[in-house]
Amino acid sequence: MTDPTFSPNKPLSTDALSCLGRAAKAAFAAQDINPGVCGQLVALGFAELKKRPSPDATHQPGTAVSFLVITPKGRQALNETQETHT
Repeated sequence: MTDPTFSPNKPLSTDALSCLGRAAKAAFAAQDINPGVCGQLVALGFAELKKRPSPDATHQPGTAVSFLVITPKGRQALNETQETHT
C-alpha cells in the first residue's frame, strides 16, 4: 500500500516547490529542510539523496551528510509549474 501523502496526483506544496527550485540551483544539505518535504520530493522521484562531505564547520572533517539533488523528473516538474504560473 502506498502512502497517500506522497500521491503524484496531489500538487506539490509551496515549501516543496521552493526546495525543488533551490536544489535546481545547487545541491544542499537535506538537514536544512523539513524532513516531510524532503521525503515527499524523494518519494515522488523529483530529487534524490547523495552523501557528500558536510559543509558545516562544526562537524568533524570527513563527516558525510545527505544532500538533496534534483533529478531530471524534478526539473521537468519545476519547469511545468513555472509555466503554469506565468
